[in-house]
Amino acid sequence: MKLLVSILSLGLVPNVFGIWHRSDVTFYLFTESDRKNGVRLQETNLTIDEKAPVVFLIHGWYEHRLLSWYENLKNAFLSQPGKPSVIQVDWSKPATQFYPTAVSDCSKIGKIIADLIINLMGNHGVPARNVHLCGHSLGGHIAGFAGKFVQKGTSQKLARITALDPAGVLFQGIFTTDARRLSRNDADVVVVLHTDVLKFGYSASCGSVDVYANLGDLVQPGCPDAAGGSWYSCSHQRSHQFFIDALEHPGTLVATRCWSLVAYKFGWCSGNRKVDLGGEIDVQDDGDYYLTTRFKKPYGLGARR
Repeated sequence: MKLLVSILSLGLVPNVFGIWHRSDVTFYLFTESDRKNGVRLQETNLTIDEKAPVVFLIHGWYEHRLLSWYENLKNAFLSQPGKPSVIQVDWSKPATQFYPTAVSDCSKIGKIIADLIINLMGNHGVPARNVHLCGHSLGGHIAGFAGKFVQKGTSQKLARITALDPAGVLFQGIFTTDARRLSRNDADVVVVLHTDVLKFGYSASCGSVDVYANLGDLVQPGCPDAAGGSWYSCSHQRSHQFFIDALEHPGTLVATRCWSLVAYKFGWCSGNRKVDLGGEIDVQDDGDYYLTTRFKKPYGLGARR
């Protein structure tokens, strides 16, 4: 019941009949010179700086582009070096379908995003090496599908996908292959931040760099326990909160590569390779990483382990 109340509080009307059209997936471009209003992208106005990084943001189930975390993530990316262009994807109409239907439509949303990327690559000079997809929950898998379709259509891989606690429900199991979810081969670098492996998030490694935050805790530090009002989603949402914090404060959320949680907890991996969650991550960083955070903002501890 609490989950239903929370969903309805978002102001979204449930799409109970599962009817939506391609035009219901919209794109809004933001740049350093236009951080507030943005421009809705259409076929007729695909003007973009082909030399700058391009970041696509993809929200999750029962969400939309006007949420505060989406705005904060957009602004955090706009403040990064290189003057990136940020494109917010709004797929709120198909996102308000019943969850199993929304899951089955993730590949369709990914195809629509891929078509725009292929257009930008082929007709507007944007190279694949400049494109970064960042998605939360179902948005993480949609990013994976988009990467797959770009590869199929151009024989090129996108530079990076960042999946913020990609959804686990209906994506895990022996019958779920790489073709049906996010996988490590969907971009040159696929970074996955796991924050809710016990409920909503994907529990196994599915990227080229998998970062487990506070693994071993039943809920993320600072989140309510099962008796609290928002325990069911707090850990899942911590993924975008951690990532925004990492972008805003580089060098403070640093993960350590390690072969197991036990080894990490005992400090046996302290000398191993590290990645800055808010910095550059490349193909040499392949592996599983562990991260410890504070219970509130600022979340970062720095490279302490």
